[in-house]
Amino acid sequence: MSEFVQEEGSQFPTTLSADLDVLVSEMKAQFQDDNILKAIEMLKEIERLIEEEGDDSINKKYQEMLQNDEEFCIIKRSEKEIGLLLDKVNDTESWIPVYSSNDVRTFTRDSGDDGDIEFRVEGICRADLFSCLASIYEIDLFPEWLPQCQVGELVKTVSRFRLILHLLFPLIWPLAPRDIFAVGYGDVDLNHQV
Repeated sequence: MSEFVQEEGSQFPTTLSADLDVLVSEMKAQFQDDNILKAIEMLKEIERLIEEEGDDSINKKYQEMLQNDEEFCIIKRSEKEIGLLLDKVNDTESWIPVYSSNDVRTFTRDSGDDGDIEFRVEGICRADLFSCLASIYEIDLFPEWLPQCQVGELVKTVSRFRLILHLLFPLIWPLAPRDIFAVGYGDVDLNHQV
């Protein structure tokens, strides 16, 4: 059983003979309260129990949830995205340095067969965490500090830490400017003081 579940005082079962819907409801409640990491931890525990139990009817119900339940899909996608992000942050070997100035270093790498180019910027921000995060949260101010950004606007606030935003960036002539719609989200991991 996971430490997180024990810390929360949850009565997480050791088998799935308990109602899967109740477990999923607990996971969704964590997600709706912007506790994404806790929701992902619960998802992993549910998947572990499904695998251990080997009950085809429970597995079928789980697969239906993955296909038809929007929140469930978002939690599953967040698990994948956060895993990929952490892998990239921890990988220092495959990045090629391309620029360095004023304590800011820029790296790039080829991301594979899809033709995408990834970039990574590292630096020291001499400000408190709140000030740093406030600049990211103030989307309408992006054109003032984000290079080439012409428009930054909030489309929708989904929750405290989940936003949908619109950005507009110019391209060289004859290409038209590009609209970017992005979902941004975050979590506070109190166990690790993030």
